[in-house]
Amino acid sequence: MSGPAKIETDLSRRSFLLGGLGGDQVVHASENCLAFQGIACRSCEDSCSVRAIRFRPKLGGPEHPAIDAEICTACGECVSICPVNALTVVARKTDA
Repeated sequence: MSGPAKIETDLSRRSFLLGGLGGDQVVHASENCLAFQGIACRSCEDSCSVRAIRFRPKLGGPEHPAIDAEICTACGECVSICPVNALTVVARKTDA
C-alpha cells in the first residue's frame, strides 16, 4: 500500500500564502521602473522563478522589462524585490 501521490509545483511559499496562482491577476511594470529611466536593474527578472519577466533589447536604448502574462503567476516575488516599487499586481486584461 502506498501513500498519496505528491503533487509537484513551482509555487513559492510567499505565493502560496498570498494566493498567487495567476488566474485573474498579472504583474505590471510602471514608468517608475529604473530600466525605463536608462538605469540598469534586473532585480525583477532575477527574482522570477517562472521566468515570466525578460528584458528585451530595444534599438538605440536600454532594455525594458517584458512580462509574459501567459506565464506570470502573480506571486509577488518581483513586487517585493523592486527597489523603486515600480511593479504591481493588477487584474488580468480580458478579451471581452
